[in-house]
Amino acid sequence: KDKQLRKELKMSNGYEDIFISDGNTAYSLQAKADKKYAIQLSMEDIENKQGKYRGFTITNDNKSKKIAGYLAHKGKITYSNGESFAFFYSSEIVPADENMFDRFPGIKVMPLSFTYKHDNGMVMNFYAKKIQMEPIENSVFRVPGDYKVISNKEYKEMNK
Repeated sequence: KDKQLRKELKMSNGYEDIFISDGNTAYSLQAKADKKYAIQLSMEDIENKQGKYRGFTITNDNKSKKIAGYLAHKGKITYSNGESFAFFYSSEIVPADENMFDRFPGIKVMPLSFTYKHDNGMVMNFYAKKIQMEPIENSVFRVPGDYKVISNKEYKEMNK
């Protein structure tokens, strides 16, 4: 919504990560041992995290299929380090914020299906089931009252 962004990742093993941003300040909402933390991230932290993914190219495979009601084209993303992977994307809809996907900073199409491998070896598969275009309350972009706001540095110290 405008420059506000909320991303939620919920996995079947119980892991949950919520990211909220207003374009200037960002928070990662994390629960650790029955305590809830809103880790304040600077835009520099976010840009550093996305750094190695900047400057990718997309090539089209000329294959397509329907995903979540949209025509999805098969393509390949190639990063400047040579790493690449296949994905499906739609040009019918575009991300409201071209930096909403950590792995695709600056993307101008909507990724609908992709798989990538984390630095720790974990492989994640994403597939859009449903896309809804509807008004969103501003309250979903606020840090909930039961979360303690801490700095990214404090959070890293907690996890040593």
